[in-house]
Amino acid sequence: MTILALASPRGGGKTHTARALLVRGEHYVLARGAVTRPSRGIDDNNDVFLTREEFRRREHQFCLRRVVGQHLYGYDKSWIDKNHSNHRIVVLPLATKSDVSDTSSIWPHAIRVYVRPTIELLRERLTIRHLDDPDRASEQVSSAIRSLADLDSGDWDLIIDVTDNSVAVAALVDALIAKISS
Repeated sequence: MTILALASPRGGGKTHTARALLVRGEHYVLARGAVTRPSRGIDDNNDVFLTREEFRRREHQFCLRRVVGQHLYGYDKSWIDKNHSNHRIVVLPLATKSDVSDTSSIWPHAIRVYVRPTIELLRERLTIRHLDDPDRASEQVSSAIRSLADLDSGDWDLIIDVTDNSVAVAALVDALIAKISS
């Protein structure tokens, strides 16, 4: 059916928004990722955890490969293509503008959606995520604020401003259905 490239800064609500879409119907699926980072429990999405060696050995299977910190990330391209061809909406949570650009290169008809959280919401989420390391939380908040300042509306099919994710999901689904139906 389509690829939904869902982006926001770290802590912006990509995972929460993606999960809320998944419960709306079986036609939504979360893209399968491959990662070398440790598990974050509930925030693991549909990720497969690999050693660096296994990731490198299977690297040819992955698209949108990135190094974030010391960890490798990628998406299983054949899994995405299979689900896309089976009339599913494949949700790709992405962290960077270049990921979205690369997604559009691979799947030209992908719908590019930016979830733009308030700065207060970012601070709250990143502080909670990094309770054990306040300096890291502060660094990630600063990075997220810079990415929000660099946001160019011409790069997106839809930008959703959120103060809570229930609003984001409702607006996203409405816009997505309207776009697919047109």
